Amino acid sequence: MSVGIEELCEVLTLLRDPEEARDFLSDLLTPEEIERFTVRWQNMRLLVEGLSRKEIQAKTGASLTTISRSKRVVTRGTGVIRTLVERLEESR
Repeated sequence: MSVGIEELCEVLTLLRDPEEARDFLSDLLTPEEIERFTVRWQNMRLLVEGLSRKEIQAKTGASLTTISRSKRVVTRGTGVIRTLVERLEESR
């Protein structure tokens, strides 16, 4: 990975709470980028939770193509999405 992505990953670990993370995203990304990022996360979280693509589409408004891409990441990715969904559930 490039130095830039390594530094960005390091910075993400320095965020102290959801409010600081929200401010960081607001400063770093456009509102449209934040919305796309948010929908992508929601799609993946709902897939891990076992919802169907149609149910997710009804909840998030994402296209079935976008949800299918998210499903590939959840099923064939590094596994970190599933881990983070589990941690989120444990923290609530």
